[in-house]
Amino acid sequence: MVALLRGLIARYQAPSEVRPSFESALREAEALIAQTPGLYDAWDTKALALWGLGDAAAAESAYQQARALNSDAGVVARVERLKRQLGIRN
Repeated sequence: MVALLRGLIARYQAPSEVRPSFESALREAEALIAQTPGLYDAWDTKALALWGLGDAAAAESAYQQARALNSDAGVVARVERLKRQLGIRN
């Protein structure tokens, strides 16, 4: 999640660091998913990283997997807020 947040911040402060931050977040999320496939937060991080990298189709798939694991209103609201920060609109 830290790398993901770094990517969000970099969008405003250091554009050259955006892609590496999202790639790092994606690697971290995929490693967590490999160890614990039911970890919804890792799926959310994967989705957000993929949106940050511009892969909307894969991001939507990861997002749907996360929602299948956890659709609590507070969790969804957090992810939707981060999506808006990325410029992603439903």
